[in-house]
Amino acid sequence: MRPSSHTQFKDKDIQTAYKLLFEVSDLLNREGIPWHLEGGTLLGLVRDGELLPWDHDLDISVPAIHAGELRSALRKLARRWRLSYRYFETDSDMWKKGDLRLVKVKNRHLFFMPGDHCLDIFIKYDHEGASYWQAGEFIMQADASHYQGCDSLEYKGHRLCLPRNHEAYLEAKYGDWKTPVQDWDFSQEKTICSGR
Repeated sequence: MRPSSHTQFKDKDIQTAYKLLFEVSDLLNREGIPWHLEGGTLLGLVRDGELLPWDHDLDISVPAIHAGELRSALRKLARRWRLSYRYFETDSDMWKKGDLRLVKVKNRHLFFMPGDHCLDIFIKYDHEGASYWQAGEFIMQADASHYQGCDSLEYKGHRLCLPRNHEAYLEAKYGDWKTPVQDWDFSQEKTICSGR
């Protein structure tokens, strides 16, 4: 949700961001892969009914037990979108070195070059009743119950998946999530449990 120096959504290209979100979410729905809206994408669509115009990317999450299915499904998008994978570099209680941490899906510019739009797919690992993931240099944590099933949002003809009890999730993540804050920095999120 941070404007910083990253590319921000503009009116002229917001449609590309929606196309990216809908292509990925429709694919995951068809393949039966559980997923959830995350971060500023979740906040904007729930609170404002649209993507946050000052956000610079899209965020969703997938449980780690479905990481293999996710990789297989995303191959179907590889001709239209640029895919890149990030892996954990060290072991922890939640994951092992080499486990999938994040998938970036970007639009293409001149076919070979990555474009300005990015959808981050965070891989979430369950451990002792909580779900863990890495965002930037931070390890994040939320109650695992938010990812057991989902609340649904019908939006522009597409079914989007929200964490269960999504308002409580947003409160746990942001505190007062109903008041817009354009200069938000994700390092202020309450789901951070440690630096890397």
